Amino acid sequence: MISGRAPTPAREQRLAVLEPVSGDFVYVNAGHDAPMLVRRGAQSIERLMPTGAALGLMPDQAFGVAAGRLAPGDLLLAFTDGVTEAGSQGVLFGEQGIEDRLRAMNGSADELLGEIAAGVAALNVEQADDVTMLAAQRALRLSQAGGAPVR
Repeated sequence: MISGRAPTPAREQRLAVLEPVSGDFVYVNAGHDAPMLVRRGAQSIERLMPTGAALGLMPDQAFGVAAGRLAPGDLLLAFTDGVTEAGSQGVLFGEQGIEDRLRAMNGSADELLGEIAAGVAALNVEQADDVTMLAAQRALRLSQAGGAPVR
């Protein structure tokens, strides 16, 4: 458990630590949208649920620490609500917009981020919130020379 105080107003925060050789990770998610994890070769999308409420809602609140593992080829996508809430007049990009692009993904994590950003931009709305994303994809294997990732 992690506990602490945060200045008001309430803030959503995330912290994750990834061990790149094993793919093991631990994380704390204080109120953010649940990141999406896509396993290599799977069509299902796993969610890494929040481990506590947004910072600053309650004094001395505690946060759980969760753990997972990225297997070779797995992809983890974290994003702010500015991505899912982009849109207007009842038409939002939403989690469905992200999930559609994850399922259609046929390239790198960088290409996925570009596809999502293009989808948000196509809504032609003034940005009212931050649009922040982070994608991490574990290499299928390391090369023999120098340990560089090989796809």
